[in-house]
Amino acid sequence: MLKTNRKCRKIKWRLRRMCRKARIELGIEIIMESMAVKDRIGKLLSETGMSQKALADATNLSEGAVSHYLKGDRVPKGAILLNIANALGTTVDYLTGKSDDAHKFSSEQEIEQAFELIARNAKTLTDEERKKFAKILFS
Repeated sequence: MLKTNRKCRKIKWRLRRMCRKARIELGIEIIMESMAVKDRIGKLLSETGMSQKALADATNLSEGAVSHYLKGDRVPKGAILLNIANALGTTVDYLTGKSDDAHKFSSEQEIEQAFELIARNAKTLTDEERKKFAKILFS
């Protein structure tokens, strides 16, 4: 009985250690992603001469939210990240650090991102976004 308890404690200790290690690694990944996103958004804002207010207006975000993204307090996800990329004329891959090419995407990638936008937000699309999607499809 005593040996069983020791084995259980060892197993529990190893599991806790593994979980702690996984949380630390995940935390580092989130911090690295945050740094890449905030730095790249800031860089593109300065290159294009766009203000935080202009970015907020173009993406239907509050100025406070844009400020949090630029400080690295928050990391934009999903449709918000896609809207920011579109407003800055770049790709989500560039903003997240998966690509070093900041240039506007090709028409094929533009169509792919439009489909992603439609799939994620079909019910909440504005008329302007629907027109943009139709323009991409039929031009």
